[in-house]
Amino acid sequence: MYPKLALINALLFSTLLTLQNTAGAAQCTAKTGAQANALLELYTSEGCSSCPPADAWLSKLGMAGIDTTRLIPLAFHVDYWDYIGWKDRFAKAAYSERQRKAASYNFSNTVYTPQVMLNGADFRGWHQSGKLTQALEKRLNKTSTVAIQLNLQNNKGEPLKVNVNAQSQLPTSAKLYIASYENELKSQVQAGENNGRELKHDYVVRQLLGPFQVTSTGELQQQLNLDKGSEKATGIVAFAQTENGEVVQALALHNCVQ
Repeated sequence: MYPKLALINALLFSTLLTLQNTAGAAQCTAKTGAQANALLELYTSEGCSSCPPADAWLSKLGMAGIDTTRLIPLAFHVDYWDYIGWKDRFAKAAYSERQRKAASYNFSNTVYTPQVMLNGADFRGWHQSGKLTQALEKRLNKTSTVAIQLNLQNNKGEPLKVNVNAQSQLPTSAKLYIASYENELKSQVQAGENNGRELKHDYVVRQLLGPFQVTSTGELQQQLNLDKGSEKATGIVAFAQTENGEVVQALALHNCVQ
């Protein structure tokens, strides 16, 4: 069921990231600014022998000088490689379906791993030096058309509570998705193409919620409870997508979840 839309007058501007510690709780807040951020999606699998270099590349974006508050990375583990002998514990059929839908927006029937998508479009040559930086020069200068605010409260022993506000200035409605991700994950692979390897992952999507409708006449206000997962959850991402699959705004709370 879609959340209720509540009319309010405030439009969210200026980038803000704060962290407050109270008795037994941590709360974080983030807002988008006047320019659009970008979303980078990696479709990967522990059953794919060519995926570990892409996983490592994603993990090192920050060390490569990429501002991960403006370019927001997420790793979606797909399940269609599980048949060859190793079941990826981070994979979900829903992520495979998201990849297929994204491919259809790009007029393709083919999905593959590792695949990188930038704002919903296939981004080949991601491993080439300087190509990502050049692509971001145009995308990060665009004026924001969707405003997003995230408020996350982490009470010890309770699910994560996420309050999401979003408002669109687009002529048509936008769809909002919310993802929780984890960093510093490891797997000892014991079968399949990566048999015998220790694989390391960051920005791994553990939950994806949505779509929630966001319109130009109202603001989406919704409180969501997210499971903390089996390991350390380290961030929340919200992003807005148009009807043709283009991601027009993204926002992350990095390292707010402890």
